[in-house]
Amino acid sequence: FNKLDFLNALKYTVALISTILSYVLDSDRDRIFPAWLVFAIITSIYTFYWDLKYDWLLLSLNSHNRLLRDKLVFRKYFYYTLIFINLLLRTSWVLTISSNIVNNFLGSP
Repeated sequence: FNKLDFLNALKYTVALISTILSYVLDSDRDRIFPAWLVFAIITSIYTFYWDLKYDWLLLSLNSHNRLLRDKLVFRKYFYYTLIFINLLLRTSWVLTISSNIVNNFLGSP
């Protein structure tokens, strides 16, 4: 049993729940939307954290480069900029996998 593989699978499971809730929204909007919102937030935060911690190997608490890692290829501001952009993209990704939510609240593109 590999804990990291389980946590990675859980990341996709939470994203899948967000997507499913998006598609069943029409059946009971008042109950489904709050549940979707919770799972969308969890999905965004979870995948954002995963990107930083495991894919980019950042968020090292003992690093002399605050919340980065000791060995950097680029300047620090570049990493911080990419972290912010990644947060925006992860949030928009949740909306992309939840197209029924976007269509119901913002209209079709």
